[in-house]
Formats: sequence, structure tokens, C-alpha cells
Amino acid sequence: MATDPSLRPAQLLAIDALAAGLSVADAADAAGCSARTLRRWRNEVDFAQAERQAVAGRYDDAHRILAAGMAAAATYLVGAAAGLDDIDHGRIQAARHVLALGRELRDQLELADRVAALEAAA
Repeated sequence: MATDPSLRPAQLLAIDALAAGLSVADAADAAGCSARTLRRWRNEVDFAQAERQAVAGRYDDAHRILAAGMAAAATYLVGAAAGLDDIDHGRIQAARHVLALGRELRDQLELADRVAALEAAA
């Protein structure tokens, strides 16, 4: 859950809901406010920063989960290719997707780091 002493509990609930992927209307319902209020909050610096941090935390969580799954996916694919494991086409597709998503997320994180370094140097 988002924590920021400058934000009210309803704002923290809204941030968590938005970071979880809820729409503005659904996040507003979860926070007990109107969608108009939530849109106004999103224009406030502290709220916007806390929302960005909450979303970044979700990406970090996803990256850790995908990193752990990538090892298992690679192990399965190698075993299937070597004839050590039964071939399950659904599992092969899932393993390929886990590897591709992990690679895409890594690339996005590396790009974000490069942009941040360029902005810091400017």
C-alpha cells in the first residue's frame, strides 16, 4: 500500500487502486470519492509522485516474478528440446511468453535507467 504522510487515507486508497490497474471511476469508488475529485488529485504533485512510485513498485514486483519464472521456463524449454520432458505445446507457449515478457520488461527498465541518467547529466 502506498504510504505518504502528506496524503489522506482516501488518496492512498485511490493510488493503490490506480496502481492495480483500476479505472479512474473504479479507483474513485474504492477511495470513496468522485471521479472528478480523483482527477483533481492526479494533478497534485505529491499525489502524482506517489502514484508513479506505486506503479513503479508494481513493475518491480512483476520483474522479480518474471525473473524467477524465466529460469523455470528456460529449464523446461531446454528439457523439452533435449527430449527429457514431455512436450506440452501449451506449456511451451507459456514458457516462451514468460521469457519474452521478461526480456521486454528488462529492456524497458534499462531504457528508463538510461533516460534518467541522461536527464541527470543535462
